[in-house]
Amino acid sequence: MYKKDAEQLSNAMDWFRQQYPNSEATPLLIHPEERFDSHAAIPTGCRVVTTKRLARLRESVSAFATGLVANDAFRDPARVTSLLNDHGLSAANFVRRFSVPGRH
Repeated sequence: MYKKDAEQLSNAMDWFRQQYPNSEATPLLIHPEERFDSHAAIPTGCRVVTTKRLARLRESVSAFATGLVANDAFRDPARVTSLLNDHGLSAANFVRRFSVPGRH
């Protein structure tokens, strides 16, 4: 992966830490591969949504949307929460399910 992508993500994380010093964030990049150039400075904890993981995300969002419209599930917060969990779209599962660690 190009150094410029890692640099841009690092700059974004620096900005985030300055603006929100009491918050945590996961640096996340959408890119075909998780491997960075050997000279790239990868932000700590960097995750990458690869082509394969993006396809998985697309499938999950589509299934989630289908579930929302079935029997008016979108009207019931408990059912919406259940659908989010079932399809890996909850905050607790999203990063782990749809990204991989960035590496050199």
